[in-house]
Amino acid sequence: MIPITKRELKAISREKSFILLIVIELLLLLSSNLFSVGYLLISSPEEKTVDFSSLVSVAVVSRTPFPFQKVMERTSLALIFYDDFARAHGDFLNGKIDAILFGDITLSNKTDTLTLYLPKNNPKINLIKMEIKDLLQNLEEIVRTDKKKALSPALTLVNIENSVPFNPASEVYFIFTLPLLLFLPSLISGSLIIDNITEEFEKKTIINLKKAPLTNMEIVLQKLLAVVIIALLQCIAWLIIIGATQVKVENVFWIVLLFSLYALFFCVLAASITLKLKSQKLSQTIFTVISLFALATFSPVISKIKLLVDLSPAHLMTALATGCNLNTVLPGFLLLFVLLFASSFALHYSVKELDRI
Repeated sequence: MIPITKRELKAISREKSFILLIVIELLLLLSSNLFSVGYLLISSPEEKTVDFSSLVSVAVVSRTPFPFQKVMERTSLALIFYDDFARAHGDFLNGKIDAILFGDITLSNKTDTLTLYLPKNNPKINLIKMEIKDLLQNLEEIVRTDKKKALSPALTLVNIENSVPFNPASEVYFIFTLPLLLFLPSLISGSLIIDNITEEFEKKTIINLKKAPLTNMEIVLQKLLAVVIIALLQCIAWLIIIGATQVKVENVFWIVLLFSLYALFFCVLAASITLKLKSQKLSQTIFTVISLFALATFSPVISKIKLLVDLSPAHLMTALATGCNLNTVLPGFLLLFVLLFASSFALHYSVKELDRI
């Protein structure tokens, strides 16, 4: 193994602060069910009738509510009944509800039509589709039972592409726990690289490193490699744990690739800042501000800014984990490559600061 990388891996694994961070991440995983209630209160504070057992709320506008009332026993969806479509549509536009089912179900031999309204930009869109698919399957079964003596079922279920078997009780793992659990190590890796580089400056060990038969860029890259490896091992471990004990995670390879790009971006950015400033306190302060902006993308408020929804880390990881089409996350990957290129360009110039030592 590369000597500097090997040394850094040993040093990081012995850090008490690093072990504490692992414990915090483990507590986050174990507390997911509690976070589901808090996430719901933040995302829909005005809606008092939403069932806390589900993060997806659907408005039902129908003159025949009985079939929908029967299906409520089979799904964890929060069904909210409206007498007026205009009021339901208003709540839908304001984000109080996630979808609208509009139409009547009768026992006549005529074809009944249900109109489904879905949001265009919402981090929960894949979950909403899967939940509604389950709802329609149960609804079809109920109507089929009611009509089996005289009529054929009046509902035709349209299969939703890219759907996977889904446990409604585990929504919070896709929406909150998994994205945050995978995103935090990438941010932490940036903070670690700041500590590692500034420690070399403070202890003057950077002079010894410069005597090695390595270029300045090679020294920095080996340090970056150690931190990225540590972060990547965390990512793989959490994916294995969640996949084995909680929910089935799709697109594991692409999730790991996405995480690796995030970790590399934050490490390169943090290294660029540190090499330029040579101050741990100032570098950590600037990186903390950047981290807060990054974590803000996990806020439900982000769903109000349509341009940012599809590019947010939470949306990208949730979409991949739920088995979406890769074309859906392509813009997010492209933006990340652009940011990584820009940060690499900054690192190229910041490394020149080592020549002055």
